[in-house]
Amino acid sequence: MESLSYPWVTPVLGRLPSDAGALPRALLLAGRPGLGKRDCALFLAQSLLCETKRPALQPCGTCASCHLYQAGNHPDLRVLEVGQDEEEGVSAAEEAERIYAKKGNLVGVDRAQRLAESASPA
Repeated sequence: MESLSYPWVTPVLGRLPSDAGALPRALLLAGRPGLGKRDCALFLAQSLLCETKRPALQPCGTCASCHLYQAGNHPDLRVLEVGQDEEEGVSAAEEAERIYAKKGNLVGVDRAQRLAESASPA
């Protein structure tokens, strides 16, 4: 994904600073289903992971990092989504939390904590 096919997203991305260091620590993408929020988030992730220095938030699509992203193997990218299947062997409490999360369109605290722990250095 070297570009987004949603013309309504382009002006929003244009308001973001192009320097990764100037971006906020977190971005909240909100809106109706089907607007391209997920694709926009993944586009930003690929842009930030891209090794080629560019004047705008735009991945090159040809560097090693972009190839890893395109193959779905980038070691620095973790995606946490509502409705993702959990790993096998979950406890009853975790299963109950997952069912509640699906009904409420929430990501469970345990899943977020596990993601944070996997991203923290040991």
